[in-house]
Amino acid sequence: MKRLLVAVLLLSSVAVAAGLDVVASQTTAGIYDSKLTSRIKAPDKRKVVVWAKGLSELKSQYAELSYDPEARNQTYFLLLKGYSGTLKELAPKTTRKGIYQTTPVLQISGGMLDGSLLMLQKNTLKIYSSIYVLRFEPKLMPFLK
Repeated sequence: MKRLLVAVLLLSSVAVAAGLDVVASQTTAGIYDSKLTSRIKAPDKRKVVVWAKGLSELKSQYAELSYDPEARNQTYFLLLKGYSGTLKELAPKTTRKGIYQTTPVLQISGGMLDGSLLMLQKNTLKIYSSIYVLRFEPKLMPFLK
């Protein structure tokens, strides 16, 4: 148990030093599941975890992660409402790929979220892994590399 606690503390300190992209990646891997509010099974095998009070680590008032349970940290959609961070904190390098339903679509280059699509509008942030887009959001496929 002590080793687990030490590992979590080390990962948390690395996240603070490295940036919000690492924290988002840790979220997709399940590091913050002990703080979640609910778990939901979607009819298409996806699972959804919700942090109704948000995740302070991700500077949000509400967080939701939809993922494929067979590849959680590779096939995910992360929704953050009430996001108070900056785009640069989460994704230092992005490329504008176009507009989807009035929302700019950016692709993240480098870091833990490399290749993911990012959409930010009115303090609501959406991050789609490229595999998630291919499997569950085909309408966003034209924005991938």
